[in-house]
Amino acid sequence: MQLHVCRMCTRFTTRLPKGCTEEDAPDVRDKKSANFCDYFKPNPAAFDPAEQSADATARAALDSLFKK
Repeated sequence: MQLHVCRMCTRFTTRLPKGCTEEDAPDVRDKKSANFCDYFKPNPAAFDPAEQSADATARAALDSLFKK
């Protein structure tokens, strides 16, 4: 997992078209990939174990469906 990504930043928001509350930040298309934004500030609440668990459950269901 990459740590320096928009989705892990305190300035990340889905309610703005740019996805960032910082007006001078560069426009990053892929919010889940690593980038080099100078305004990046880690968000301690960005990691959600429940979301990770739901993702693992969905992957396990797909694996069992396709016999992987």
